[in-house]
Amino acid sequence: MLKSVFFGNSEFCLPSLEVLKLKTDLSLICTGPDKKVGRGMQSLKIPEPKEFALKNNIEFLQTYDFNEIFSVLKKLQPDIIIVISYGKIIPNYVFNLPKIGTFNIHASLLPKYRGASPIQEAIINQDKETGITIQRINERLDEGNIVYTKKIDIYDDDNYITLREKLSFLAADSLKEFIDILSKGILKEERQYGPSSYCRKIKKEDGKIDWKNDKTNNIINKWRAFILWPNIFTYYKGKKIIIRKLSRFNYDLPLELPGRIHIIDRKLIVETVDGLLFFENLKPENSREMSYLDFINGYKIKTGEVFE
Repeated sequence: MLKSVFFGNSEFCLPSLEVLKLKTDLSLICTGPDKKVGRGMQSLKIPEPKEFALKNNIEFLQTYDFNEIFSVLKKLQPDIIIVISYGKIIPNYVFNLPKIGTFNIHASLLPKYRGASPIQEAIINQDKETGITIQRINERLDEGNIVYTKKIDIYDDDNYITLREKLSFLAADSLKEFIDILSKGILKEERQYGPSSYCRKIKKEDGKIDWKNDKTNNIINKWRAFILWPNIFTYYKGKKIIIRKLSRFNYDLPLELPGRIHIIDRKLIVETVDGLLFFENLKPENSREMSYLDFINGYKIKTGEVFE
């Protein structure tokens, strides 16, 4: 049985950790420190891989000190390291240590969408498919040789939450098959080829609706991609308004001012550059989430007012 080590930080990796526990001798989990969360940053949230380690009595390290990590790995002498959503560049003296190598499981069909936000990028760009790539780590971000890929369709009603869950389980299936390949000693590698692209880390301000430039599809796709964080938002009389749920609205109306509000059949309808949107659920700043009716009544919204 292969001796494995895991590097990762998010819940996305949990199905893959189950595979490593079942199919390999999972000897160490490397993850990040506990994070301060909540009002006043008084509570601590421990990373999901650490929870997994505690639950399954597996040794773990919570540090980004790679000299410390290296000293532990040198004693363990693992066959493979598996990396998922780690968020740190691993130095070559660490990733070259395992006998077989260090492999990253990435949530896109490389070389497309190298970098930090491949799931969101695929949704924003209205891709029809995505997938999982397992690639050997080298010195350059997501540019190592490909050793395994598996595809999945993206549906119109998928959002970041649903697609991430599908890819999380697809990653576990891919890892299971990859370990079987390694066990049989038939590993094949190929260099990445074709058009490449990089996606950067998402920032909070990326969720702001740009009424002058964002078309209807852009807004819908950003809402799907940013539904967990940072959400999409606009402003009404200086107050930030998060849009929790929206849909396209078909109605014959002259489009003159993007961001302008219309009350149609008691619905909250908003002009875009090229169409209309129905804002169904909203969360005003420092307030609870509410329906469009509660928003209209509570804020006394009238046709002709404009989201900033």
